[in-house]
Amino acid sequence: MTMRILYDNAADRATITVTDAAPTMGPEYLQTDDKGEACRILAPAGTITLAWVDPEAIAAVVLPASNLSASSIIRVQAYLAGQLVHDTGERDAAPGPMLANWGFRQRINMNQFGDMPPITAVYLPFVECDRIDILLEDPHRTYLDISRVVCGSYIEPQYGASYGAAPGILDMTTNSRSAAGSLRSDMGPRANTLTFDLGAIAERDRHLVMDVVRLGIGKNIFISLLPENADPLKEQAYMIYGKQSQSGAMAYVTYGLHQTSFQIDGW
Repeated sequence: MTMRILYDNAADRATITVTDAAPTMGPEYLQTDDKGEACRILAPAGTITLAWVDPEAIAAVVLPASNLSASSIIRVQAYLAGQLVHDTGERDAAPGPMLANWGFRQRINMNQFGDMPPITAVYLPFVECDRIDILLEDPHRTYLDISRVVCGSYIEPQYGASYGAAPGILDMTTNSRSAAGSLRSDMGPRANTLTFDLGAIAERDRHLVMDVVRLGIGKNIFISLLPENADPLKEQAYMIYGKQSQSGAMAYVTYGLHQTSFQIDGW
């Protein structure tokens, strides 16, 4: 299966403006990695604009955390020297389950992300641009909270993740017993995790994947193991923005093939 990794965030080099931003929750928070610092758009629709002095190669735009509902839409437009070079058109920003997977106990198109915010990812053909507009609209919200913008070029190894990739939950909740024997929970924060192996890394991709390994445990990266999958909830499950939980290594398996593994803790 194919996969995509984005680790050089061009948004950090951009000048960002936002329509109808709250005075104390402005666009500067779209360039921090503190999940609790969000940019708030005081309307159910708004535009985030990123501009660069020098053109950037953009192939993906990602919102790692937001309050977007299952009815929200996103549209990305890329410009170079004032000319439109690509328009994605309107896309579902945080879709719920497909009808085929819908259960009668759920509301249709219900957002099934629990208390985990959705990750929104929009892909473009590799384009060179000096400005992108991210248009957002959500009829079920009176304001929009966006915690981060990630954009840039991704790498797409010839061979994707091996079978056995495992999305999971890191739960810091602790349980204890009272004197009467009652089980009590001290609720803690939760985060997504994603563990997977790259069991066959072609020679042409070795240096690209090694660049990701060398980032170590201190840098956030975006990974999607099933990009643009027909099942949006499956794509969500195998998509994460976070940091490596431990330092990695790359093994030489056989002639022309290498291997490594990743364990990612969601931000």
